[in-house]
Amino acid sequence: MTDFFKQVQKLNGKRNFKINNSYGCRYYYQHHIHKRKKKFPEYLFRQILMDIMEQLIEDYLLKYLRVKFPYRMGEIFIKQYDAKVKQLPNGKYVKNVPVNWKKTLEFWQDDKEAYDNRILVYNDIPSYHRVIYETKRGCFHNHYLFKLHICRSLNRKIYNKLTLNKNFKLWQNNIPL
Repeated sequence: MTDFFKQVQKLNGKRNFKINNSYGCRYYYQHHIHKRKKKFPEYLFRQILMDIMEQLIEDYLLKYLRVKFPYRMGEIFIKQYDAKVKQLPNGKYVKNVPVNWKKTLEFWQDDKEAYDNRILVYNDIPSYHRVIYETKRGCFHNHYLFKLHICRSLNRKIYNKLTLNKNFKLWQNNIPL
């Protein structure tokens, strides 16, 4: 990496991490134990069980592109969005496509005025997908404890599966295709 990239990405100094309201599986499990009075023998057993369940959910999502949990605990599905540009009333444009940071940094390195004005380079894709965990119809409390963060490797696997096979049914604007 050049010095310009390190300066823009602020890699020269020490990184400050900030975590707000971070609840994980461990804290929810402690809440579940306290409420239900059920305990597993060891913490290690619980971790092994959680790892196996995460791997099963990942495999099922890659195979069917939709996971529906029992006992009305919600579902994970992949929703497809069209890439579009909207103009706000104040004259600014809003795009719903991700920024291509590699090309943006190269553009900023060549053009100093673009760096000062923070002009971004976006990906040229007609549509994109997102993995969504829907908990609204779930019959349980503490919805804020249930969040889904897809790791990069799973996201890459899903993207490769969607680009290789176009025959899968995706949800687009809440209508199955």
